[in-house]
Amino acid sequence: MKMSDKTTSSKYYVKKDKIECAICLDVWLESNPKALNCHHIFCCKCLEDWMKDGTIVCPFCRKITMIPSTVNEFLHTTELSCIIEKEDKTLCEEHQEDIYQPELACTSCKKMNLCPICFEKNHSKETCNIALVKCLKKKLEGMKERLLPQIKILREKNEKEKTKILETLEEIEMNWLQILSSKMDSLRHKVHKLFDKREDVLRFSDIDIQNIFLKETEANDLLKAISEEKYVEIGSRVLDINYDFGIEYQSFPNNEIDKCLLLKKFDKLPKYSLCLTDEGFYYIDRSFESKPGLEMSCLVFLPFSSRKDTVKFYLEKEVSALVVTDNYLYCIDYETGHLLMAEKPFKKRISLKVLSNNEYFQLNAIEDGKFNRYILTKDENDILYFFSNDECVWQNDEYYCSKACILENGNCLIKHEDQLVLLDKLSGIGIRRMNCNDVEQLLTFPKNGFLLVWFDRENNKKFNYIYDFNLNFKKEIEIDCKYSIVGLTRTGKFGMSLYNEDSLALIEVTYKPNTE
Repeated sequence: MKMSDKTTSSKYYVKKDKIECAICLDVWLESNPKALNCHHIFCCKCLEDWMKDGTIVCPFCRKITMIPSTVNEFLHTTELSCIIEKEDKTLCEEHQEDIYQPELACTSCKKMNLCPICFEKNHSKETCNIALVKCLKKKLEGMKERLLPQIKILREKNEKEKTKILETLEEIEMNWLQILSSKMDSLRHKVHKLFDKREDVLRFSDIDIQNIFLKETEANDLLKAISEEKYVEIGSRVLDINYDFGIEYQSFPNNEIDKCLLLKKFDKLPKYSLCLTDEGFYYIDRSFESKPGLEMSCLVFLPFSSRKDTVKFYLEKEVSALVVTDNYLYCIDYETGHLLMAEKPFKKRISLKVLSNNEYFQLNAIEDGKFNRYILTKDENDILYFFSNDECVWQNDEYYCSKACILENGNCLIKHEDQLVLLDKLSGIGIRRMNCNDVEQLLTFPKNGFLLVWFDRENNKKFNYIYDFNLNFKKEIEIDCKYSIVGLTRTGKFGMSLYNEDSLALIEVTYKPNTE
């Protein structure tokens, strides 16, 4: 926007009343003009006639000028420069012509200081709106008076919000420092424990070496075992800690729940070994008996579509836990506790791949919308293991996990004693905590966070609370029946075991349109 299209030119002129002698009323330019002390100018001859007793009283201002000698000798001849006045005129920058007075502007073209040529060539159209610059400036002043108080209020609000956020960040920083300090203390403890163990072996060897019956081969074997243990070298990444903690883990929109719809009821289904997907129910048929020497499991698939019949698959292992996602199946070998997996589409006989040879007995698995796969499991020593895309990312032995679920963003939520702890998917560090007793179920809730089923022992009643990805409460869902939730799918379907009807209900959650 061009706010000023003007230049300035200067003209010099002499006003007629400045070169007139007030005594004779003639022009004094050629009459030897003389200036009195008050700077008024008159003809030299007129001043001589006007002088009385060596003094001249100015005809204009009545100030007295003393003349000790003659007027011609005492008073200086006036120079023309003292009466020349300067006049600055504003010119149009484009055409170098005098602009209109008073100044005009075209509000349509946003051009100021119009000259006649500007007006004739560019601003005489019907679309052009011509206004006085003086009026526009007055309007601007009024607008400032109205807007500046609002700007001041918003600036103060902005400063308050900034201060609040910085204070929150400071609190988060202190929390992380405490977490980091706790983690480092744990690492130091583990290092001391490791080297104390080695020192115990060396101390035992030191005592044994005094024994006259000690065989040198036995001593060498013991010392060799210690010498071959891998020590952490300076500069190695063995003890590196992932500092990518993050502040918010909200990677999904907080869609508001509109309503829950009953889609279908199923009878004669097992209630405790079900796996719910968007396709249908999967469960292990415990009544299936495999042939002697050939341990197998029968996987039953019951599609939601009534047009399809029940499908049976056969796993090459007997399994104790099962999770089926959009594209994969995860299970635990009943005999060995190994973590197994298979990829869809399933064949009639499903071959299982060993994902980990450790012994596990608890399994949680989820697949997000970007084909990332997350698994949380634990062994008999209550050590948690977290897998991302089939690779073990971290282990954690700081918590006793009684219940767990994996959120859609990959972070893990566990029930530890009387607390819910949110574990970072990258490091396994606890990043948020919430006090909570009597938690009956924890389930991933699509597009929102997680569903917490809380049991009120005093009133013998269940409550369903939805929390977001950062453990912030969102809302409560009321269900008017006795039930137990057997699973939730990524698109919002969840199955409930209805105690009073001895059946399973398939519920679908619908969401309000996101207006953001």
